Amino acid sequence: MKIIKIVFSFLPIFLLFLLLFPSSALATDFGYGSMGGYYTLSEVYDQLDNMHTKYPNLITAKEQIGTTVEGRPIYIVKISDNPGSDESEPEVFYNALTHAREPMGMEVTIYFMYYLLENYNTDSTAKYLVDNREMYFLPVVNPDGYYYNQTTNPSGGGNWRKNRKNNGNGTYGVDLNRNFGPQAYWNYNNSGSSTTTSASDYRGTAPFSEPETQAIRDFLSSHQIKTAFNYHTYGGDMPYPYTASQSQTSDGNIFEEWAIDMVSGNNYVTGLTIQNLTYAIRGDVLDYMYDGDVIANNGNIFSFLPEVGADSSFWPIQSRIDVVVSENLFPNKYIAFVAGGYTDISSYSTNQEYMDPGETVLMSIVAKNKGRGNMDSVVATLTTTSSYVTINDGSETISALDSQTSQTVNDSFSFTVSETAPLGTQMDFTLTIKSGDSTLSTKSITYYVATPEIIFSDSCDNLSNWTTSSVTSIVWQTTTSAYHSSSSSCTDSILGDYDHPLNSSLTTTNNISLSGYTNPKLSFWTKYDLYSYFDIAEIQISIDNGSNWTSLPGNYTNGGEAYLYGTSPVYSGKLVNWTKEEIDLSVYATQHIKLRFLLSSLYPYANTNNRRDGWYIDDIKIFEYDATRSDIINPAKSNSSGGDNIFTTDSLPAFTFSKSSDATAGISSYEIFIKPEGKDYYPYITSIVEGVSGTTLDQTERFVSYSGNEISVYAKREIDKLAGGAYKWKVRAFDQNGNSTDSDPKILRINTHTANFSGEWFPLVLLTKKVVNQIPTFTGISTVGSKVTVQLSQNNITLVSKEATVDSTSRFKVSFTDKLSVGTYNVNIFATNKNNDYTELPEFNLKITKPIISTPSPVLGALVTPLPTFIPSPTPLRQGSAGREHCFLWWCW
Repeated sequence: MKIIKIVFSFLPIFLLFLLLFPSSALATDFGYGSMGGYYTLSEVYDQLDNMHTKYPNLITAKEQIGTTVEGRPIYIVKISDNPGSDESEPEVFYNALTHAREPMGMEVTIYFMYYLLENYNTDSTAKYLVDNREMYFLPVVNPDGYYYNQTTNPSGGGNWRKNRKNNGNGTYGVDLNRNFGPQAYWNYNNSGSSTTTSASDYRGTAPFSEPETQAIRDFLSSHQIKTAFNYHTYGGDMPYPYTASQSQTSDGNIFEEWAIDMVSGNNYVTGLTIQNLTYAIRGDVLDYMYDGDVIANNGNIFSFLPEVGADSSFWPIQSRIDVVVSENLFPNKYIAFVAGGYTDISSYSTNQEYMDPGETVLMSIVAKNKGRGNMDSVVATLTTTSSYVTINDGSETISALDSQTSQTVNDSFSFTVSETAPLGTQMDFTLTIKSGDSTLSTKSITYYVATPEIIFSDSCDNLSNWTTSSVTSIVWQTTTSAYHSSSSSCTDSILGDYDHPLNSSLTTTNNISLSGYTNPKLSFWTKYDLYSYFDIAEIQISIDNGSNWTSLPGNYTNGGEAYLYGTSPVYSGKLVNWTKEEIDLSVYATQHIKLRFLLSSLYPYANTNNRRDGWYIDDIKIFEYDATRSDIINPAKSNSSGGDNIFTTDSLPAFTFSKSSDATAGISSYEIFIKPEGKDYYPYITSIVEGVSGTTLDQTERFVSYSGNEISVYAKREIDKLAGGAYKWKVRAFDQNGNSTDSDPKILRINTHTANFSGEWFPLVLLTKKVVNQIPTFTGISTVGSKVTVQLSQNNITLVSKEATVDSTSRFKVSFTDKLSVGTYNVNIFATNKNNDYTELPEFNLKITKPIISTPSPVLGALVTPLPTFIPSPTPLRQGSAGREHCFLWWCW
């Protein structure tokens, strides 16, 4: 079947980096400081002065909002189109260096500020944010502590964390991120801070006992902040409240959606602090901002605590600064967008699952205002860089939307695939949301034209193809509680969360043959919720019947170095929505393989805080699509594969080929050559004379159909039967002088189906079967004037039947008119010719599913939170500096 395969645009990491953070957007005034590449305290303030000098109409001069315990000023600035005026625009707050040994958060903040200012006149996104938001920046919350690190380690690397409060007993400092109120959060009944003055997470004598936290409290009370970033390092995390109670807020769905969107480019882990930092915090800024004092704060502030960088160091080497500040540019934009109205594409779909050259496709979208404010109307556009696509309708106005509401626009776009589009060609599309001339969001979509052949398929309706194994009584089963396609999926823990110790697998019982294939791929739909840092999922392959296994890299895997799993690609964290994973198996072509879905853990304890819902798998397929084989008519493989295959009868294959566009008029005949595996080519069908149109049964009793430049040949004689297996074939064209040219080789696969016929034999060949919007269509070849009937049945009861007459080119097309219910149907195809001779094809199955709904590319809005990366070391590491130091095995954080 010729299809255009819809996939998401999953770019290699370096292309993803360039797409999200193009070099033209880099802030040219942003540079390195003198403290190991990091700005010193005075250099930070010099940067603020430099910004105001160069862009006085976009940024205020430094404003002091407090004084530290050692008498240093606490400075804040504001960026907006009218920075000196208090406008009614949504307000955003960015702060960093609450913990004095975490300068990377300050660097991320300074970089973003320069990006906004330098690109205001050239970047529509920067201009939109400056014109429509009031953004406040406090790059150093803890000047005393930061200056102290400069004095002890002038080249960088100082490890002081707290402020410099003299506690009166020979100890110094209060952890400012344990000093926020209210009393109920500051004194919450958990171990989220210390009452010991020498401890690194000492909380102080009372909420807001420190002038630094008082300054933030007072600043918030005089503004109407909607969203905030409170920068820390390190770990590659994006935590949100609650931190004290370790539970979701009533707005947890919003926090989760925003977090997942924001980490789509940097792969940070999202969730509550107990989930991704593995500990609770009390007296934290997140809880205070959210609902610690909504009266003083003029409402809830939706804030995050980004733990930027995954370098296992508070002071990464200088070369890492550019990488970390760049990977956090998009989250900085996003948190400003959602402070007000922000319309984004939340999903899109097409009116048909498969598309052929020449077809017109309709696309529908769902737009959502993800922001905290209402949003005016915006314009969505669809564009393409492909020369084989014509956009017929590429613009749609999205109406004004209230906060957190959506609008579905059916058939909002249409495009036509060129009749001359080579099968296998990649076609790239971009969905863009604009407000005026300003770009708010983009989504990338890629279509591939191909002829897929299904090698293996399993819809997880049962486990008949699988063997399960587990170290506990909880084993893989099918579940109807969650699935991608009706009505079930495979999961590791059907009754709820998985348990520890964890080692559970789902393995194909039999080997899968990739013999004769050159470019096989594996795809499956998945979602998961795994305990970050310790619990992992792997898709593995074996070529020796399961004796040895290799983990396969996918679009959502990350290196397992941080989890003591060597360099194996693994899944961890959370993938919220059903998402399609696709993996290249070309290096395993010609092998006999087994697949294994493996869930395992380093965590040895049965702690309910560390259990998760687990892994869901659905619609597993191994297939091949290859542009060099796009015009082949393949004989059928086994029905049990559930694939979209082309059937032929009695092991007598059908071939279709076309004259090239530059073929001369001198071609007189053709020959088809066959190459069994491990052997040489030999002539299989000879003396195929050049024809014009119609159908002939030539002197060698082969059925030949001509339709323009396309020729179809069907071998008839018993001596031409082929054994089941994989073959290569090619066409040789001869001119009148005997000169010849060979085509590129293609693949032929044979399975020994036997068709029934009565009377005089005549051909019946199924070329394609296709389902569009739950309506099937079948095309094929038979003798002119024959009647072809297609019957669909379930449980031996015929539900619907359709008939068509073979036209003068020997082609038929049977199109049903009504949608079929979702389910699996038995298909019977038979024909009678003018002499009432009868031929039928072997029965096969047809699966009807709902039209595919595509979710946005993870490049610019994915629903995935993969792993962070940190490297195990014999030396104790301190991970997640927002909290206390904890240890497991030889890790400390």
